[in-house]
Amino acid sequence: NLVIYEYNSPFKKELLKIKKLSFSPIIIPTFKKINFIIPSIHISDPYLYIFEDEDEKFNFLNPYFLKKQVSINNIVSAIIYNIKITGGLADFTDRSKGKIFHKTLKNIDADITLALPSSLKIKSSFLVEGLAKTKLEIISKYNFAAKFFESKIKVTNLDPMEFGIYYKNSLTILIKKALINAE
Repeated sequence: NLVIYEYNSPFKKELLKIKKLSFSPIIIPTFKKINFIIPSIHISDPYLYIFEDEDEKFNFLNPYFLKKQVSINNIVSAIIYNIKITGGLADFTDRSKGKIFHKTLKNIDADITLALPSSLKIKSSFLVEGLAKTKLEIISKYNFAAKFFESKIKVTNLDPMEFGIYYKNSLTILIKKALINAE
C-alpha cells in the first residue's frame, strides 16, 4: 500500500492511496545510465482526493508538490508505454464558489497509452455518485507535436441540478428538472 497524506494539515487527509501497483520492468544497464522500459503499469483500487480551495487553487498544484526534487536523470531513465487503472475511487470537493460542492467518482477505469513526447491517448469511464447515477465515458487523444487535441465524451443520466453551483447565477432561465444524455 502506498499512501500520500495532505501536507501541513491537522486532519492528515489521504490525498492518494494505491492498494496495488504492478509492473514488469525491462532493465537495460549501460556504463553511464540505467534504463528502465516499462511496457505496462497496472494500478488497482486507487483512491484520489482532489479539492479546490476558496482561492481557486487545487491541492495537487500546491507548491509543495511542484518543488524541484533531486534529479536522477543523469543516472536513471524510464520509459512507460501504458498505464491501466481499475476500480478507482475519487472524492472531489470545491470550496471556491462560496458553498461547498462535493462529488464522489466511483468505478474509475482508465487505459492510458503513452508515446511521449509526441502523443498520449486516454480512454476512461467512471460513475458520479448522486441522485441520477451519472456515467461518463471519455476518449481523448493528444498530439503534442501537431498541437492537436480531440476528445469524445459520452454522458448518461446527468442531472444538471446537482451541478447548479456552477451555472445558476449565469442562466436567465430556471431549470426545475432535467436529465441529460449526450454523445
